[in-house]
Amino acid sequence: MIKNYFKIALRNLARFKIYSFINLAGLAVGMACSILIILFIQDELSYDRFNKNADRIYRVSREWFNRDGTSNLHLARVAPPIGPLLKNDFPNIVEEEARVASDWNSLLQVGDKTFIEDRFFWAENSFFKIFTFKFIEGDPNTALKDPYSVVLTESMAKKYFGDENPVGKTILYEKEDNLKVTGVIEDVPENSHFKFDFLGSFITLNDYIGVENLTTNWSNNSFVTYLLLPKNFPVSELERQIPGFLDKHLTQRSLDHNGRPPEIQPSKTTKLHLWKLTDIHLHSHLTTELEENGSISDVYIFSIVALFTLLIACINFMNLATARSEKRAREIGMRKVLGAYKKQLMIQFIGESLIICFIAMIFAIVLVEAVLPFFNNFVGKHLSLDYFGNPLVLLGLLGLTILVGLISGSYPAFLLSSLSTIKVLKGGKISTGKSIFRTVLVVSQFTISIALIICMGIVYSQMQFIRNKDLGYNKNKIVLLPSNSEMRENIESVKAQLYENPNILSVTSSRLVPSEILRNSWGGRLVGGDETTPINFRLAVQEVDYDFVKTYGLQLIAGRDFSREYGTDDSSAFILNEAAVKKLGWSPREAIGKKMIYGNRNGQVIGVLNNFNFESLHNKIVPIIFLITKTGNSKFSVKISGNDIPGTLAFLKEKWTEFRPDYPFEYTFLEDRINDLYSSDRKLGDIFGIFSLLAVIIASLGLLGLATYAAEQRTKEVGIRKALGATVSGIVILFSKDFLKLVVLSNIVAWPLAYFVMRKWMEDFAYKAGISIWIFVFSGLIAVLIALLTVSFQAVKAAVTNPVESLRYE
Repeated sequence: MIKNYFKIALRNLARFKIYSFINLAGLAVGMACSILIILFIQDELSYDRFNKNADRIYRVSREWFNRDGTSNLHLARVAPPIGPLLKNDFPNIVEEEARVASDWNSLLQVGDKTFIEDRFFWAENSFFKIFTFKFIEGDPNTALKDPYSVVLTESMAKKYFGDENPVGKTILYEKEDNLKVTGVIEDVPENSHFKFDFLGSFITLNDYIGVENLTTNWSNNSFVTYLLLPKNFPVSELERQIPGFLDKHLTQRSLDHNGRPPEIQPSKTTKLHLWKLTDIHLHSHLTTELEENGSISDVYIFSIVALFTLLIACINFMNLATARSEKRAREIGMRKVLGAYKKQLMIQFIGESLIICFIAMIFAIVLVEAVLPFFNNFVGKHLSLDYFGNPLVLLGLLGLTILVGLISGSYPAFLLSSLSTIKVLKGGKISTGKSIFRTVLVVSQFTISIALIICMGIVYSQMQFIRNKDLGYNKNKIVLLPSNSEMRENIESVKAQLYENPNILSVTSSRLVPSEILRNSWGGRLVGGDETTPINFRLAVQEVDYDFVKTYGLQLIAGRDFSREYGTDDSSAFILNEAAVKKLGWSPREAIGKKMIYGNRNGQVIGVLNNFNFESLHNKIVPIIFLITKTGNSKFSVKISGNDIPGTLAFLKEKWTEFRPDYPFEYTFLEDRINDLYSSDRKLGDIFGIFSLLAVIIASLGLLGLATYAAEQRTKEVGIRKALGATVSGIVILFSKDFLKLVVLSNIVAWPLAYFVMRKWMEDFAYKAGISIWIFVFSGLIAVLIALLTVSFQAVKAAVTNPVESLRYE
């Protein structure tokens, strides 16, 4: 019987070539899209699960609040004393703790090989008791125990030492200290939220930062801290005790000069959060993350897109199968006369559907393998279909095929097996529910397609808005360059040498540059006579050099800029932005001359800057205070003219080679850095664009199949109409109007659906382009035009047929 079903399925595929092509193409493309997206989602959901203790590991984050209880900053890193104190205060809960500190742009040397590494970190010896990384050489229990020791990944071991065993050898760090290699581990898996190449022993920082700093400094929140809790321990129990922990350790540190405790409990102004390891990648998007994380929203969106694309392909199959029911009516009638039961007929038709889906799956796999390299490049991953190494892959493909086959074949099987035997053998008209179900399916297809087109249009509109929005400063032709301590100490000499090139217009330095997160705040007080009043909101600090305002083209709306002519500007002058002045209840003019204490600096306000978007447009403009520092500014900003940019960069390279002879010349343009802030948003727009196109193609194929069937059904009618004088255009309109009504109905359903989804997406932006009605109108017209062209193609073909041939049909 199964052999017979197989023969019939292949015979029908060969007999109805157009319908077979539409079904196979639609299902193959839909399945291929689903496989790609499933691979992506599976990878996103697998992050950090390779760790044996993944369900017991938590990362500590720290959040700060204004006096009114509103959050003003949330960091993924915390102060260095927090980890050890948690372990000390809760010994029965915190089994292990491990701190990790970043070491940016590390200069490493072995022999004559010199490299700059940006994945060098310092970690405590307990790190390998918490995390699961396989050691190739060395002992995980002692690898980071001693000062000046380092563990390498396998690829770094080969990079620095070739095929030699690196254990016991040394790497020169920053041309000062030798780090002894004590272990080699396998490369960190791609699905880890923390990717590193080198782990230096944390105890080494006792010499670099100081023991006191690591044990008492609660202000330096730059340490990633992990905890290992007991199995199945309710983490809420530890979280409940954290406010008391903070009050215990911070109250004594917050005493005023008279020894009085603070007015507000420390636990009301700062809070610690515990993040489950497996939640970090998709749910944590805090300031100072180790890397840019994924988004659970993207997983949901991709899942919906995959489902919709596959659903459109299934709808095509159902539509064409039910539309062609009359073609198989006599076959069904004869089978019933010969004793076939309804159940047997349903099995036959579902079996045929499964066979078609298996064939489509073969084409889908070929498509996936063809486009997977491009898809990997697009999403920045290394996805693959490991057919034999991972049995779940084959089971997943088989399950997807069966699922699609059942969805696609269930309704046609039910419909066809229910046909009346007497009616079909008499040649009567076959009822398929007055095509209501097919109408719903077509509307569903185009609703999905139109909604995806609208989403793509809104994402594109928002990206254009971001690209063209006036940020309040000049972002063009500013080159960002790293520095070293010697350059910072001799900044005026460095500037003088750079100004030798007439294409260099302005030079400044700063701790941060626009596009970065304003994470630092020192706390301040307003001075009024003999009394001081605390500033009860977060005032972010930006440490700058002279000419920062000039280099970035910032607008002063009151007062003056920092100037070398005023000898105290580098120690007692402040510039505020408009948001800070407004928060303090002043007008820009009133702010000038106001006295305040910020951090340990006592001074007065000399200028007010117009508001500008220092951070991403995802964030609102925050109150900022600018002050001069001489040695803490690690980034140089060089404003260049548009003349001979390659020559200017070559000049900068020559000078930077003199200033930093041990480091390679590395630069970025500010404009590129700003564009990188929105790379994930642009990627989302590209995703919508690609899948909108595929959805429209699949839906159009289905529409073409239905139009072809309609033309076949009305062949004699067309012949009679032409014989009575009907024009080609009249027949085209006759065929098109019913389908166009469905597309118009699809627009009515798709518009509010897309609006709701994209309104939620745009809530993530502090500055929005708005959702234009013209995007909806344009998307609707595209759908109408595509449907019109698709249907008209078959309608014109039917209309130009010789009436004599049409009247002889069947």
